[in-house]
Amino acid sequence: WRTIARFGRELRREGVILAGSLFVREPLDDGQTTGYADLYLAGCRDLLDWVITDNTVLSSELVADFDVGERRVRTVHFWVDAAAGRQAAMERAVTEDGPILWAGRICRQKNPELLLDVARRLGHRQFRIHGEADDDAGRAVVEALRACPNVTLGGRFESFERIAQQERYGCFLYTTLFDGLPNVILEAAAAGIPIVAPASVGGLSDFVDAQTAFVVADAHSGAEFAATVERALCDARQRRLCAEAAFDRVAEDFGRAAFLQRMDALFAAGAEAKPAAP
Repeated sequence: WRTIARFGRELRREGVILAGSLFVREPLDDGQTTGYADLYLAGCRDLLDWVITDNTVLSSELVADFDVGERRVRTVHFWVDAAAGRQAAMERAVTEDGPILWAGRICRQKNPELLLDVARRLGHRQFRIHGEADDDAGRAVVEALRACPNVTLGGRFESFERIAQQERYGCFLYTTLFDGLPNVILEAAAAGIPIVAPASVGGLSDFVDAQTAFVVADAHSGAEFAATVERALCDARQRRLCAEAAFDRVAEDFGRAAFLQRMDALFAAGAEAKPAAP
């Protein structure tokens, strides 16, 4: 970003297409936000041919908050590989009493305190939690989770696909405080694991809806999360339908070929329709 701010005009004169890629803005306790958009976009806005995001919610925010012209903001969903195939993925979706899977960084963004609350509320359900804490608050939550008899901690992981293959899960639980459109949601869908998540946070609504997931109505309520998990685990038919719809959407709209096609089209258009330099 600093390089574009400093050398953007010279690069544009040489015919270089400049694009910024943004995913999420972090809300702060004082009501403000931070992130690459807040720190750098204003200084680079008029030098960028394209501003690319992975979700439509952030795209709309950038247009409204930074006065980036709508035609220069493009949503390009990133891709995941549904390598297991539909039949193999759907075999995982019929699990009746498998454990609840949670996987991600154990940090403020992923709201591990809410995860702890849900695990305590569902003491009769087994949880498999994979992830590593990166600060003292996260480590404190890990220790509290370790004390829960229904929780098994898997620690740091390199591959969600490998976790998905270890056993058959009842559902994938996603707690989050702020977000773009996280890969792990798409990876869970590609693995055939029914998803329990809110649609009201960040860009999750680009994928999470009543067809693809069990939607948590209140993203801040442990009671609501727990009730939605119970609903998912007790409804085998709907769990199968959600898993099928989520897998099909990933295969159709979030594959590598679709991603490359959209990016190729974007940069081809950029070479022909650059915004006027300041």
